Amino acid sequence: MKFYGNVTFVIQQEDPEAPGNWKEYTIVKPYKGEWKRFITKWTPGSKINDDKRVNNELEIIADSFSLANFTQIRCVEWMGHQWSVSTVTLRLPRLVLEVGDIYNAGTESFSSS
Repeated sequence: MKFYGNVTFVIQQEDPEAPGNWKEYTIVKPYKGEWKRFITKWTPGSKINDDKRVNNELEIIADSFSLANFTQIRCVEWMGHQWSVSTVTLRLPRLVLEVGDIYNAGTESFSSS
């Protein structure tokens, strides 16, 4: 199945106005690709609505920006939600993204070292 959607990168750079302080920059770019695998899981629990998780594989056509920053890919927009990217594999000229849970930017922590 074809894919055309946004991929979000979160890049850390030192603040030029305050050396020693790091800032996160979110960059959203559109990419073309193809879904290679679809698996959906529900995690039963004590919640009213069970957590939904996918284990999908998306191949996108890489460009120079994505190749230079593939370790900074955080999520993919699909079906009206942002889904976290758990693994990126280089398979030139493509990047293979493994997509998992719904993305929650507030739970991520970054180190400035």
